Amino acid sequence: MRGKSRKRSSKVIIEKQKPKVSKIVSEEESPISDYPISDEIQRRISMIGQGFHLKCSPDFPLFYEFCETLRADAPLEALLDVGFRLVGPFEILHLGSKEPVKNGQWSNYYRFYHDPPEFVTVIICTTEQYHIGYFRDSCESKPFLAKSTPMSNGVLEYCGQNLFACLRSILQEKCAESTDLLKSLIEFASFKNIPTGLSSFCKLSTIYVIWLKI
Repeated sequence: MRGKSRKRSSKVIIEKQKPKVSKIVSEEESPISDYPISDEIQRRISMIGQGFHLKCSPDFPLFYEFCETLRADAPLEALLDVGFRLVGPFEILHLGSKEPVKNGQWSNYYRFYHDPPEFVTVIICTTEQYHIGYFRDSCESKPFLAKSTPMSNGVLEYCGQNLFACLRSILQEKCAESTDLLKSLIEFASFKNIPTGLSSFCKLSTIYVIWLKI
């Protein structure tokens, strides 16, 4: 967990190159189905909204469910073989909180120095110097996923509208051939009606975060 960060705000610029390839799968064309979740999970999602100022996307609890199918005893560590660990909001989804949640009390958890306040880390890479999180303009806006590399000084790379598409893209870059994990990911996502294709916008976009000191 990270300590309290400096009080800063940020200006965000998204640069998009002209796409050279056509869109593969659109989230709008294949929306995630509204699957029922337990009252306890819903309560923990409310905690996340309160403590992280994060409105969880529908794919968030489903990704946790997918990790449970991989390692029921330790879903947060289900992706360690490929160098990832679920953190931050996933820890609350996994364990909950026995104490009343204060507004924004976890907003600095796993926030690295160059991460803007709009960024919430949900996955850390244990083998490379980057982490993945949700980026949103406001507490109520729909978040998307971005990759933050400490050496890039505040530059975030857009990497998808949902966690399944994000992980699929990373796994395909890591492995020339399909792996059992990749196959399981695609099968689970297909069953839950979750799009896993990345558009050309996703592959060619970069988010430039310009810090403004207060």
